[in-house]
Formats: sequence, C-alpha cells, structure tokens
Amino acid sequence: MGVGAQEAGTQQAQEAIASAQVLFGAKSVLENLTKTWQSAAGKNVIANYDSGKILDYLQEHPEIRNAAVAYSGDSGFYSGAASMLAKLKTAEAFKDNFDVKVICGISSVSWFATT
Repeated sequence: MGVGAQEAGTQQAQEAIASAQVLFGAKSVLENLTKTWQSAAGKNVIANYDSGKILDYLQEHPEIRNAAVAYSGDSGFYSGAASMLAKLKTAEAFKDNFDVKVICGISSVSWFATT
C-alpha cells in the first residue's frame, strides 16, 4: 500500500490491483485504496486479511485466477504478508497453481526523508 496516496503507489502495485479479480485487505486499508487509487475503484473487495480465510475463499472460488492482498506495514516483518507467504508455500492447492509476487510500496522512511 505504501504511504497510501495514489501518486505514491508504485506502477507495479497499481497494475497488480487493476488486473486482480478480487482485492483483499483490512477494512481501513481497502477504504483508503478504493478512495484514493483509481486502480482499486470499483473492485470486488473483501475486507479480510487473515491468510487462512483468504486461502479458504480462493479455494471455494476456483474461477478466481488473479487476486491481490493489500497489507500495510513492512512486507517482511510487521505485516500479514509474511504469514500469507508462509501459508501459500505449504498449501498444496496453491503451490503449483499460482505465481506469487510481493510488491512493496514506498516506505514511510523514504517518504518522510523527502519532506
């Protein structure tokens, strides 16, 4: 999600959200994205960031071939992204069927250093 503003989002993140059939995330993250990022406006959004529940949903909806999960925080440490990646690596239904990419936003440290 980066620092939240559309102009601060990476092109790669905006393209990933635009191409996703469904967008998962915490309610506050999704509200911010759908209000400020054009690529998220009008998306099928599901306010859930629990990796187990997201995987259950995707298993129940095999027609979904492209999903995005928006997390706040550092993708490697203080975020649900780490737990999502761990579950994806061990979930048999997903191991060979999906390409998984972690797309980082601009960090708050970098953002604050420019102001």
